[in-house]
Amino acid sequence: MDDSGGAPMAPKGRELGGRAPIPKPNSLPNGYYTSIKNHQIIQRILKLLTLKKIRLKMDSV
Repeated sequence: MDDSGGAPMAPKGRELGGRAPIPKPNSLPNGYYTSIKNHQIIQRILKLLTLKKIRLKMDSV
C-alpha cells in the first residue's frame, strides 16, 4: 500500500492532483475552487481518522 494519498474525486468528474492549477477567478462561479479545496481537506482528515481507527483496533486485538 503506497502512502501517496491519491487524488480525491473532484466535483463534475474532473480529477485533481495535489497541485491543482488555480483557475482564473472569472472562469468559474464564485466559491467553486474553495469547495474543491475543502473537499480535498475533508477527504484527508477522514482518511487520517479511519487510519487511526484501524490502528486502534489492531492494538486492542
